[in-house]
Amino acid sequence: MLTVNISGLNKLLFLLAIYCFLMASVVGCNTPTGQTKNSTLPKDQIEHHQTNSHLKSRSDKSLEILENTETSIDIPRTSEAVESYSGTDLSVIPPKLQNLLIQDLGPFNSDENTYGAIAFKDDLPMLIFDDFGRKDTHNPSNASLNTSFKFRAPLTTLLNSPISGSVTYKEWQSNKNFPSGDVSGDWEIHISNEPFSQWVIIIDHIVSLDCERSSKLARACKLELSTDGQAIEVGTKITAGQPIGYIGDWLYDNDGPTYGHTELTVMQYSKDRSSATVYCPIPYLDTNKREEYASAIANLMKSYELWAKDESIYIENQTPYSGCLYEEIIINSDGATIAN
Repeated sequence: MLTVNISGLNKLLFLLAIYCFLMASVVGCNTPTGQTKNSTLPKDQIEHHQTNSHLKSRSDKSLEILENTETSIDIPRTSEAVESYSGTDLSVIPPKLQNLLIQDLGPFNSDENTYGAIAFKDDLPMLIFDDFGRKDTHNPSNASLNTSFKFRAPLTTLLNSPISGSVTYKEWQSNKNFPSGDVSGDWEIHISNEPFSQWVIIIDHIVSLDCERSSKLARACKLELSTDGQAIEVGTKITAGQPIGYIGDWLYDNDGPTYGHTELTVMQYSKDRSSATVYCPIPYLDTNKREEYASAIANLMKSYELWAKDESIYIENQTPYSGCLYEEIIINSDGATIAN
């Protein structure tokens, strides 16, 4: 004889109702997550990238890509997980960084003047690391603020995914000033906890692991990004710590030489996607990783000042977090950056 536990059935129906509500709120959300990195993010002139005064239009482009891409959304299956997310809008949950993109970040080697993968060089006209909120060092008359952790390192430097999530945007960025005359460039990708989140982790300037890399010479390479033999496309799931590419090419002299650079941005779009707020990455690190990476950034700046014999390069005693002059910066629809 079949017996039915009424209380157990009610509980099951209750959890199913919550699950359906969550699915409806996620799938029905009309604000996608991966919008292109705020093209509004200020760019050095020599990087030859479009200044993003069209944040909303780029956001709409990402939405179109996502809506035409088959992506799966992982919803917690256990009753404890469902209950913990009950009433929560998944699109507003911020990310938890597991690293700061550079695979080998420290320590300092005074004999070789290196900090992990980063090599200090006398002929670099710009800093090895631009802290969050620093004014445009290439164009100081410009009021734009650096909205990322910007690293410069050798071309062989590996980049790891900072979070686990789905790729929500991917764009090739051409650079026509390549020393060989070839049209080169690098990729920009966005990763979010879930496809239609307001939060996005932006990785700008990354090239394929399948490209031939040399510590002294950059070669034009437009191969597709991949990880563990799988192509990286919109919808691809990435695990934190996975190698996803090499650092992008940076031409600080149109005739050469070349060096690598990359940018890590933590950004939250406004609900209508017309503006965004970018944040210092340190507080968004997983609590188990925060002290480790905050110390790594602090030591990077101190080591560079020691090497350069200039203790005034970075402001380290009056900042909210290591490597951050501000906690957050607002990017308006016209591309203006405002420290908050």
